Amino acid sequence: MTAEQPNATNAQDSTLDIAKRVYVYVIAATGLFLLAIGLTNLLELVFTRVDEVWSDVDLLIGGEGDLRRQLSIHVAMVLVALPIWGAHWLLAERWASRDERERQSRLRALYLAAALALSMVYLATALRDALYRLFIAVSSDTSLVYSRRGVPEALAFIATAGGLWAYHAWVRRRDERAGALPQRAQWPVRLYLYLAAFAGAMLLLSGVVGLLDVTVEALFPPSDEVVRADRWWAASLSDSLSNALVGLLLWGTHWVYSLHIVTGEGWLTRSERRAVIRRSYLYIAAFTGTVLALVTAIQILDMLFSRVLGVYSSADGDFLARLISLLLRLVPFGVLWLYHQRQITHEAQAFGDAPLQIGVRRLYTYGVALIGLAFAGIGLARLLALVLAALSSGNGSLTTSGDSWREQVSVFTAVTITGAATWIWQWYRVQRWLEHDPAAEREATTRRVYLYSALGGAMIALLGGLSVILYRVLSALLNVSGRGDFVSDISGPTGIAVVALLFLLYHGLILRSDLRTRPAAGPRPATQRLVLSGPPGADLDRVVTELRAGLPEGFALRRD
Repeated sequence: MTAEQPNATNAQDSTLDIAKRVYVYVIAATGLFLLAIGLTNLLELVFTRVDEVWSDVDLLIGGEGDLRRQLSIHVAMVLVALPIWGAHWLLAERWASRDERERQSRLRALYLAAALALSMVYLATALRDALYRLFIAVSSDTSLVYSRRGVPEALAFIATAGGLWAYHAWVRRRDERAGALPQRAQWPVRLYLYLAAFAGAMLLLSGVVGLLDVTVEALFPPSDEVVRADRWWAASLSDSLSNALVGLLLWGTHWVYSLHIVTGEGWLTRSERRAVIRRSYLYIAAFTGTVLALVTAIQILDMLFSRVLGVYSSADGDFLARLISLLLRLVPFGVLWLYHQRQITHEAQAFGDAPLQIGVRRLYTYGVALIGLAFAGIGLARLLALVLAALSSGNGSLTTSGDSWREQVSVFTAVTITGAATWIWQWYRVQRWLEHDPAAEREATTRRVYLYSALGGAMIALLGGLSVILYRVLSALLNVSGRGDFVSDISGPTGIAVVALLFLLYHGLILRSDLRTRPAAGPRPATQRLVLSGPPGADLDRVVTELRAGLPEGFALRRD
């Protein structure tokens, strides 16, 4: 069923309409870019001059003559770019205020999204640079002249980019308050919103991890360092703290705004709750936290196994410091995973129906299980290859020189254990669901995607391993020399092939069992496509909900 409103919004745009939009917004964007450059450079000169007068320190290079030359260039750029941008933008604003098609056009949304994204990139970068220089000046012995030399430039970027971002954000909110926007005019700004939130979360995570590392290094200084600067921590601390603060501001601003949208009322709230981009952000953030935590767990186990096997060469203090640092990293990674995973569950319960809630749970569980399976397969295949290489030596010892085999055993044992534990944990949950509702679980699309992904990956690995083994066999028969002895040459692909075959058989049997218990397909229901129309500004979602509630038994209403 298709729901649409019979007004000017849905009228087919002519080629002339599209051409004039492209012209106006492209020229407006070009003028805005030149205006931003001119304003930034002009403000940098002003801030630098003010700083010179205030501090009585010469920061400009080239003297008064160069200052006047730069001033004339940047003023000219502003005077040229401002009318170009202003004239075309005012024209676009007039169109949008008079014609719904213009306010709801895709090009307008793309222009606003690009302006918001670029201004935010420059704003965040400049703010981070300014904070870094401020922290360096406070915490280190660096001269104030060095620390302040880039501050006028950073302040100029902050003022220009911040002003442009605030203005275009206001324009977008005004467009949204004026009435419902179609999907084509929603996704560009929505994509910007969640990309900015994700970038902020990653920057915040990086800053927190850096702060934890600096703290551990201060408590457990390296044992092999003879001479250490008095304020060795200044650069690392300044960098991590500026990352954390800017990341918190970037993520907090955009994420809190998105929460404000989904907890409100109106057309934008209903659209945001169903948005694929929002759910994608939540899934990607949760999976990122999971992967980072798994990689950190692998590093921790690798350190412990290396210590047991006698190949960890650092001193006791370095070992303890590194171990504590990795353990502390699990905290921010776990918080990233736990917060977004709970947000996914909460929104499915609060805003969705039961099928949506179950689908969200399945998607997360099967996704994490697939990640764990991949880690376990890689580690197990490599361990099996090491065993075969040891057997090829004839005396049960590896032919690899030095301690490299111990290092490999340590690493891939950690990978195998971490991946297997993750997969077993998630697969146990799946088995419990299967016992509770076998039919629904076996028919779930997410389960099929997991099974076919595992089968496809295993089949590719098996074919690759068998191809290399066959190549080595033919090379031996034709007396083509290899890199080592025959068994050593095929140990790697054999390990891959064996593990892939095990995974292929296991998941193949599961898929076969699911297909056997699948109920026979009944006759297809009768369907008819309809178009629901209404007056301009009508709440079509509410009408669809009311229609569904009044349908006779056995009938269903769905969107295309």
